[in-house]
Amino acid sequence: MIQHDGQRYGTAAEIGKLLGVRPHVIRNYAARDGLTAVRMEDEHGRPQVRYPVDQASEIEHAKRTSGRGAPRTLLPA
Repeated sequence: MIQHDGQRYGTAAEIGKLLGVRPHVIRNYAARDGLTAVRMEDEHGRPQVRYPVDQASEIEHAKRTSGRGAPRTLLPA
């Protein structure tokens, strides 16, 4: 995770691990639910797609508490 302009950003894998979902779920949030995807360079200068942690957390909370679809469960620790 990195801090940029006062906001935390992470890769799909980092945020997925934090929220207890698989990385493809975070990418789906970007494609379907409006999660912002930002290209940033990592510490080695390679481009990476990162997502705002707070926004991903809000989307995940809304999905979990929604009455639509099958009940969502956390990944085993």
